[in-house]
Amino acid sequence: GTRGWSARPSLRFRVGARGNRRALRKPTSLPPDFLRLVHQNGQDADCVVAVLGTLCGWTRDESLVRCAAVQPAVLETGMTDAEIASVLRRARVKFSSRKTGLFDIDEDTGMLTVRKRGGAQHVVVLWAGRIIEGNGELWLSSQDYLQHHGFRAVSLWTRVE
Repeated sequence: GTRGWSARPSLRFRVGARGNRRALRKPTSLPPDFLRLVHQNGQDADCVVAVLGTLCGWTRDESLVRCAAVQPAVLETGMTDAEIASVLRRARVKFSSRKTGLFDIDEDTGMLTVRKRGGAQHVVVLWAGRIIEGNGELWLSSQDYLQHHGFRAVSLWTRVE
């Protein structure tokens, strides 16, 4: 449907000494056919509100209410990974978090956490290797986005069906 996405088998295999095949990576998340972008307001630390709204099919208000129930100061402080996980658990939305090196930034889909050296973390939508910023910017190359802003990818939250 248009409210989320499902897992697809996108496994690469290595053939072992006995001829058996072993998966090299977990299934990736299939991009949805349609996304309704929830925008950041440009004034608050509301990137998580916007990205969760976009990826979960919630309106901005629905997303803000869910996030504020866990972190009342979400618009001033943003949210930690533990708080994001709590929002998702309460909404009964299953996500998996993977650290850099365990996902393919050029193919995967989910909530990408990025960080500048010594800076605060920020989240954006990663959609089949493309970056969608909360202000509506679409970057066709995730590498160009990271280099332009001086970010490094930290983790990726992918939806699990």
